[in-house]
Amino acid sequence: MKAAGYTTQHDPDFAPSPMTFLDLTIGGQVENLAAKIRTAEHSEDATAALTELVAPGDGVLPAAISVLEAAADFFAGLGDEADPAHAARIRYLAEKIDTITIEVSAYRNALGDRHTAHPLRPSCAGVETSEREASVVCSCPPLPPAPPVRRGR
Repeated sequence: MKAAGYTTQHDPDFAPSPMTFLDLTIGGQVENLAAKIRTAEHSEDATAALTELVAPGDGVLPAAISVLEAAADFFAGLGDEADPAHAARIRYLAEKIDTITIEVSAYRNALGDRHTAHPLRPSCAGVETSEREASVVCSCPPLPPAPPVRRGR
């Protein structure tokens, strides 16, 4: 909420780390997508990260194409002899990224249709089975029943 400009009051123990999402570089934000996929437990999680990569309008790859097109326009207007060739090459690279975006979108769609958990990533990774809160943070099987209490003879 602070990153969005809201004033907050809370116990200092619950203070967020000084690094907020807005502090990340664009590359850091994109790397977070890779981290989301590397830790995804379900196809929905990986699909969501890929959606951010290829989404028309505000996806990472369409934005990269826009940057390259702007750079090509910039080169084209400089006036040096080699500039039109540089601009053409940059436009070619933007077209290649567009082709890659289309292909990744197809894989993203196929993954989105899978609706499956990743077999090598248990949904309880990082949660101790002895934690009573495990059932809240993951879909672990319930804890085994407590052993019977021995009463005095």
